[in-house]
Amino acid sequence: MRITEAVLAEAYRAKVYRERMEELAESIRKSVKERHSLPKMRIQLAEYGNDTELMLTAVSALRKDKEAASARARGFRAWMLMLCRSREYEVICYMCNELTDAWERKYRTRDMLVLCDVLHTLKGHARAN
Repeated sequence: MRITEAVLAEAYRAKVYRERMEELAESIRKSVKERHSLPKMRIQLAEYGNDTELMLTAVSALRKDKEAASARARGFRAWMLMLCRSREYEVICYMCNELTDAWERKYRTRDMLVLCDVLHTLKGHARAN
């Protein structure tokens, strides 16, 4: 779980929300292990996607990684689901400008298709709170 581990490491370095981040990481590991569908992940992880500090910490960790997040990473779908759900401007800019741009330049179609699945799953639900 490269993404989850990177985000946890960033939370430990920044000394921000350690318990909450560990709780989130455990929820993601459980979702991946039990092979939850995107709609089930959406319900299970909804509370975390609305937490500004958690999502900003996640984006900070992802920006520090030289390689853009990949669909091959465990927990990728769960992280994309939460990042897409966020209302934070910095998170939206990262998703729209940096991440998708990196995928497009490297012809990473699989990653873009996963993002499309995530956005379709969130359709009508992302702004419900």
